[in-house]
Amino acid sequence: MVAASSDEGRARAALGELCGIYWAPVYGFMRSRCRSREEAEDLTQGFFASLLERESFAAADPERGRMRAFLRVAAKRYSINQAQRGSAAKRGGGAVAIPIDGEALERQLTDTAGEPPERAFDRRWALTLLETVLASLRREYVEAGKAALFDALKPALSPDGAGAPAGAALPATDGARRVAVHRLRKRFRELLRAAVADTVQTPAEIDGEIRYLMELFAGAA
Repeated sequence: MVAASSDEGRARAALGELCGIYWAPVYGFMRSRCRSREEAEDLTQGFFASLLERESFAAADPERGRMRAFLRVAAKRYSINQAQRGSAAKRGGGAVAIPIDGEALERQLTDTAGEPPERAFDRRWALTLLETVLASLRREYVEAGKAALFDALKPALSPDGAGAPAGAALPATDGARRVAVHRLRKRFRELLRAAVADTVQTPAEIDGEIRYLMELFAGAA
């Protein structure tokens, strides 16, 4: 019983972390169904609070599939239920506090303007995941005292692979630069796989999910 409680606690903690990372696609989805930014913020907060409050979600269920697809469907159901009730959970009243920056996201919503809400959700999910991976990768370089090198190499991570590293921090020789780019890309792939692994049920799903997300990212870029 103690072990089960511990597992449930870890699952809730992991879900809480995912909520903090992936509020942007959920907010964008809610915004497409709301009349105002404030209403979308309230629905987003209420949605994540409801997930954390439901003990049944804390136990991993293999039939739920990808976290991306699960959250998209769950967000749609939640918004429909709230519309039928004619109410929205108010910010600050739930079990989780998501740092929603509605103004910043409002400026980004033009990226997915005109797309079906479900497709826009997936595209925003892809962008958020890749931004999170890039931030983790840069943090590793910063901690190693190589922030300037990361910034110089970062163009090599462009979706088409055609970005050219540039900057005084680059190694002096062509060979050393190629090695630095190879190491950057290799570590990026490792972090990306780890991030995606946290959002799918089995390792067999990772490669397919990465391909789909990269297609979405390339389309957004």
